[in-house]
Amino acid sequence: MKDEDIAKLTESEIKKIERVNESFRERADAEARLESQKKFRILFERAPEVTLPFIIYVIYMGSVALVILFKLIDFTGEQLYIGGILLFILIVAPLFVLPSESWKKLFKYLRSKLKRSKQG
Repeated sequence: MKDEDIAKLTESEIKKIERVNESFRERADAEARLESQKKFRILFERAPEVTLPFIIYVIYMGSVALVILFKLIDFTGEQLYIGGILLFILIVAPLFVLPSESWKKLFKYLRSKLKRSKQG
């Protein structure tokens, strides 16, 4: 529409157009939320069962840690050090609840990498 046409619209016509635009926006938001949920559902369905705790940890704790890290930027001195230590604990502590099989696989992988690096 041209500016002249828009200026000629009545108040009720403007409200109708705004309602239609709002409904389009709500529909697009709903589709985006649905796609996001579908993405996570596919991720969790296809992932091996032993990796699920780690995937959940990475998705949720990673985002929490990132937000806290940005908040820590404003602090200085002792508050920065205390916040950094608490952030480190927050990131590392949940790793101890992973199944022991995950830790065994990790150490086995690291051992094989070390052997390869010493040989080569």
